[in-house]
Amino acid sequence: MASIRVPGTDGFFGILPNHAPMLAAVGAGPLSIHDTAGRIENMFIADGFLEVRNNKVRVVVDSGEPVTEIDLKRAEEAETRARSASLWAPRETSTSRAPSSRSAARSSGRPSPASIAADVAANPHLRGAARIPQ
Repeated sequence: MASIRVPGTDGFFGILPNHAPMLAAVGAGPLSIHDTAGRIENMFIADGFLEVRNNKVRVVVDSGEPVTEIDLKRAEEAETRARSASLWAPRETSTSRAPSSRSAARSSGRPSPASIAADVAANPHLRGAARIPQ
């Protein structure tokens, strides 16, 4: 392996030989494996984790499939099912402020830091992860 390009939760990152040990969350997207002969193997992966240790990369994801084996019709049907099941719909928060960070994201393309902080503060299940005092 010459390198691996991975879809992280905050953007893509690369791993080269002799990389320092690490554990990272990965998001859904294309994973590219580049070998020393210049060949590239592309896969589409779902959310999961990646571990780098002793010059080995381990990717643990919900699902993964080589791009060459993706059945386009099946993928489109899965997208339709997901959209109809409201998996793509924005979640509402229990806060009374308006607009929410999600509506701000739709109008400006990106939520402001203040609206993200307000969402975290308004959701008790997020407070522990963000260490926001109550």
